[in-house]
Parts: sequence; structure tokens; C-alpha cells
Amino acid sequence: MKLSNFKFSNLLILFFAISGTTFGQAELKTEDLETNAFPPTGWAGVGNINLWSRRTGAQTNPTCSPNGGSGLMRFAARSAFGAGTQQTISSPLMDLTARAGGNSYFSFYIYRDTIFNQADSLTIFINTSRSLTGAKRLGVVARYAKLNLPDIVTEGWQKYSFAIPASYTGATNYILIQGTARSSGNNGGNVFLDDFEWQHFPTYCSGTPNSGSITAFPTKICAANGQATFTIAGNTSSYGTSIQWQAATTATGTYNNFGTGTNPATGNLTGTRFIRAIITCSKSGESDTTDYIEVKTNAGVAPTLTVTPTFGSICPGGNPAKLVATASGNSTLAWTPSTGLNTTTGDTVYASPTASTGYTVTATDTVGCVATRNVNVVLATNPNVTLTFTDSNVCAGDSVRVTAAAGGFGNQYLWSNGKTTAATFAKASGTTQYNVKVTNNQGCSSTKYQNFYEVIKVKASFSYTQNGFSFDFKNLSTGGKDFHWFFGDGDENFQENPTHTYSKAGPVEVLFIVNSPPCGGDTFRQYINPQPPASSSANKYLLSGVSVFPNPANDQLNIFIPQEFGNANILIRNAQGQLITSKNVSTSREVLLNTKNISSGFYFVDVIANGQKDTYKVQISH
Repeated sequence: MKLSNFKFSNLLILFFAISGTTFGQAELKTEDLETNAFPPTGWAGVGNINLWSRRTGAQTNPTCSPNGGSGLMRFAARSAFGAGTQQTISSPLMDLTARAGGNSYFSFYIYRDTIFNQADSLTIFINTSRSLTGAKRLGVVARYAKLNLPDIVTEGWQKYSFAIPASYTGATNYILIQGTARSSGNNGGNVFLDDFEWQHFPTYCSGTPNSGSITAFPTKICAANGQATFTIAGNTSSYGTSIQWQAATTATGTYNNFGTGTNPATGNLTGTRFIRAIITCSKSGESDTTDYIEVKTNAGVAPTLTVTPTFGSICPGGNPAKLVATASGNSTLAWTPSTGLNTTTGDTVYASPTASTGYTVTATDTVGCVATRNVNVVLATNPNVTLTFTDSNVCAGDSVRVTAAAGGFGNQYLWSNGKTTAATFAKASGTTQYNVKVTNNQGCSSTKYQNFYEVIKVKASFSYTQNGFSFDFKNLSTGGKDFHWFFGDGDENFQENPTHTYSKAGPVEVLFIVNSPPCGGDTFRQYINPQPPASSSANKYLLSGVSVFPNPANDQLNIFIPQEFGNANILIRNAQGQLITSKNVSTSREVLLNTKNISSGFYFVDVIANGQKDTYKVQISH
């Protein structure tokens, strides 16, 4: 639902039903980004929020200024690591216990531009915890003004309001704003927000509050001076209560105010102090005071404490970070928070948080003197590895270039063949698997696998069975997927084992082309000799398929002999029967005889094979 542009000041609003029944007392909360803190007070990130920040003054990409004042909030979609990057920021706690059926909304201004057409957007959720798990989606707003998400508007600041479902009536509720970057690498625009508003429906304190009890940390300051922090628990904490902390030099002395809130610090103490807290209910004006707690100085010497490393990094699914603390004296060690730790005591802990977490280790000696050190454990990201290559089918003896990419800078590569570059060449023997392990500059690794398949290079060949003019061809090639026959008489065929019938006698040359993508192809040529059936032939030849050509011949005479005849003898005799020349051949298909030195005239050619002899009359003419 889009609202016209207007602003509310901080005020207290009373909501009434038409019947006159009071729904609840609501306080309008605002955030105008005019203070330097980020996230603003009460706001928090849900996981990594490095793309979220507070900005001041004129902005670029798109160009705009804050809707009001000098500050605004930016979701830097333009700087995202990759398209689809999402990060979430949470509002302060929203107390709806006194809502009693009243309407409640969460509103903000967003600058919608007409320059960058990527669908960078904000999705609004509500949940009873700062988590997207189980959150309810309230709506979505796109940065690009021409997207109907939720409407199409002109460029400029637009205000959107999201109704809180009536089912949310508890004391703990949060609005979650999830930014989604549909662009990256300085290719898109940023999302600018300003002037947030929401209703707060707390249950106000009434009557006499309960002060609860207080604790101090530390209770003993080991140096001559130092600071202590206090915590209150078990006190009335409903809306409209205030906490005033007081200190005195003696238990019954004059107490002076020094701080407010749930966790005040004393400032620098130079002597023993007695501390107490006063809880006041503003609506009733009544109050209650806690028992005092004593904080001593000059209690001893704080232990010497070191922790290594001071900054740790872990990878999703990887080994935990090992944190080691060393303290002087007979000190006990405690670690907080417990999130992701295998233990919270001892000098060595292993941290496996599911989000980047800061830990504190505290050393307490036998006197009660303490020392603390902090260490941050950052949850890094595993690289997202992709492989590019032209084909996973690789010709036998050849290779294909394979390139790994994981985004970012400083990546290290290790291939299964030992190569350490981003690209390698893959060969295949049968089915061969290649893998690459990519380690990014955060020390995290991912491995990508790819199978490559050997394709045998084709060697073309064929045989045939002849019945006069009809031939049944049989493919004898190794490998091959595509087949192309040229029968020598102008006809062709694409079958693997075709049958072809000739219309006249040969000889003819058959051309057989076999392709084997992606490995090219091979060509096989063979002469055959179509002949009419023996019963219709004028000559009764015993050796079927033999042909002698050309006739007449000039300088060369071709004699074609089917290979199945094996060894053969060829004799040329003149008209008087005298032997002119002869030649023995072994498993030959075509024999070439030089007739340059044979005089012109008629001759007889004897072909002897398989114990049979056929004689052909030829003319030599120079």
C-alpha cells in the first residue's frame, strides 16, 4: 500500500474503536538516521550486513539527497559480490502486547529511480525473533520506479506502509528488511531509505514495581582504581519503568545518582563503593529499591591474559577455529557467548559459529581479580566453482581446455592432474574424471568434478555382397555416427548398411564418408564392377566381379579383382598367343599395368584366380 508523502513527529497516539472501546496506547517510534551510530540504536543485522550503511548528504547511483535531514540508510546493491546477494537488517523491538485489535503499521521512504532497470528490491518480514526462519512476509518494494513492484511511480522519494497482521500481539516482534541485489560489479543502482515509522503498543507499568536484584562485574577491582558494570535482573520491566543507579562510600551513607538503564558503568572508581538501583513506575509514581552491592578497589593484581589468535576465520563445513588463552597465576577461564563453542571453560576452545561472532575470555584469579580479552571469529564463504569447456566428449589422443572460475580475487587452484592454474587440458581414456580444488583468499575451499568421455577416431571401411547389378554394402568402420555413401553413378545414401542397384555395368568407384563428432571423419574409396546376371551376359565369366578397363587402352590398363579372390596371376598375350607380360598380385583390388611399350593392336588378358581363368579381349591404341 503506497501512502502520499508526509511525516509524523514524535507523539503519543491513542487508538479507539468506533464503539468507544480503548484498543491500546500506542507510541509512534521513528528513525531518521540523524545520529552517527550504525546500525541505529536498537537496530541489528541478521548475519552479514556489510552492504548496509548510514550515508550523509548527496548520493550517487542514483543521484539523490536524504528525504529529510542529513542522513539516510543505503543498501549497496551496486557493490554486491554477485547478483542475488541478500542481506537483512532488523528494526528495534516492537512491543504489541497492548495492541488489543488496534491497527499497526511499519513505514519508510525509499528513493525509486528510472535510471537503473535491475530489480534490486527490499522484502519486508515480521517475526518474533531476529531471524528469517518462520518470518511472515509483508510485502516487497523495488528500487526501479518502472517496475510494478508494488506499483509504477515517477522517480523520487516514495513512502510505503506495511500493515502488521492482527495475530502479532506479543511483547517481542521485529521487522526484518531483506535487501536483494539483482546487479553487481558496479552495474546497477543502490537502494536508499529514510524516515522510518512504526507503532509501539507496550503494556505500561502500574502500581508498585519490583526492583529485583543487581550484580556487578567485577566486584573486586584489583588496581587502585577502575570501572565496574552492573546488571539488574528479576525487576519489573514493563513499559514506563525507569532505572536510576546510585552509589555511596558507605552502606548507610548518602547515595548519589550515577547512571540509568539496565547496564550502567560506574566510571573510574578510586575506592570502595556501595551500589543500588531504584525502579520507578512512571504511571503510578511508585518505586522500589534493590539491596546494595559492594565493589572494592585495591583488591589485588589482575592476571596477565593473552589469547591466540586475536582474529580467527572458519569456513562453512570446515574445521572449527582453535582459540587458546593463557593466564598467569591460578586463574580460571570462562568464554562468552557459548554460541558455537564446544565448551565455555578451560584454556582451549573450538569455535564453530554459524555467523561471525565476537568472543570474550575472562580470567579470574583466586582473589577475584579479572582480566578479559576479545577475539573475533569470522564465518567466511566457500568459493562457488564453475567449469567451462567446449565439450565433455574428447577425441582419442586429443584434449579439451577446461577453465575454473570462482569469483573474487586471490583464488588458488589445484587440479587432479597436478596443474595449479585456472585452466588445464583434459584428456580422456574411456571415462576420465577431472576435479579442481579452489581455495579463496579467506582460506575456504570447494571442489568441482567433471567427467570426460573418450571418443574413438573413426577409420572408414566397407565390404559388399554382389548379385549382378545389386550390391548389399556393409559398414566395417571403427567408430562413427554419421554415414554418407556416394555410389559412383550419381546416387547417394545416408544409411549405415544400404542396398543399391546399378542400371548399367561398371566399374565404378564407391566413396564412403564416416563422421564421428567432434572428432571429424574418414573417407574410404573402393572400385566395384556392376555386371548383369550371368544368364544374360554374352560372356560366361567364371570370376565374378573382375573387370578390365579402359577398352581400348592407351598407356595404362586397369584390372579390378575383388579382394576375396586372394592371390591372382595376370597374363597379356598377343593375337598369336605369345606372352607379352605377366604380373602376380596378392589380395589386390585394382592392378595398374603400364602399356606404353606395348604396340597397338588386339591382345588377350588372362586373369587366373581360385583355380579359375577368365580371358578378356582388349585393344591397345596409342
